[in-house]
Amino acid sequence: MRVFIALMIVGLTGCVPPFSEMQSAATLGSDKNEITVFTSRVDWEDPDDSGHLQNHIGVLGGVGLTPWLDVRARWERIQVEGVDEAEEVIALGPKLALIPEKLAIYLPVGFQIQSNIYWELHPSLIGSVAITPWLELTASGKALIFLSSDSDPWYAANLGAGLGNFSKWVIRPEVGVLTQPGSDNRYYHVSLGVSLRRIGG
Repeated sequence: MRVFIALMIVGLTGCVPPFSEMQSAATLGSDKNEITVFTSRVDWEDPDDSGHLQNHIGVLGGVGLTPWLDVRARWERIQVEGVDEAEEVIALGPKLALIPEKLAIYLPVGFQIQSNIYWELHPSLIGSVAITPWLELTASGKALIFLSSDSDPWYAANLGAGLGNFSKWVIRPEVGVLTQPGSDNRYYHVSLGVSLRRIGG
């Protein structure tokens, strides 16, 4: 029964769109790049029930174009509970520093590359604070805007941490919630990623 309800929730698009962030507010800087490999578990709940919905694996890559501007690309494979065929999503967009190291805006446009193609825009506001030289906390809010339909935007909030040597590697645990206006449904993710950074092309 729970699997059936979960399948009804994901609807025509086949899955709940990715809503994790898996990055901090910092831009990379000129001639620097970063790759993050991550995995996520997404669960759902409504007033009457809850359960596991889908699992994600993904890669987020970034290249610093200037001290305040990155371009970032993301690939994600989504396996919905009880469905044999996985969905895949690709996104690309700029990340702009508003306050260096502390506040940034990220504007990825993405599409689903299995079944039907659905275009989405996920503008995100990302804020980070350094706690120690090896620990930072990051919070973000985003809208999920469905360009291929007249659906109202969904909204997500994420809270994550970065632990490591920030010039070379970072471990990124993160949790988040996704809400659907006009619905009592909630979606939650728990994610873990590793970022590797280097200088040069």
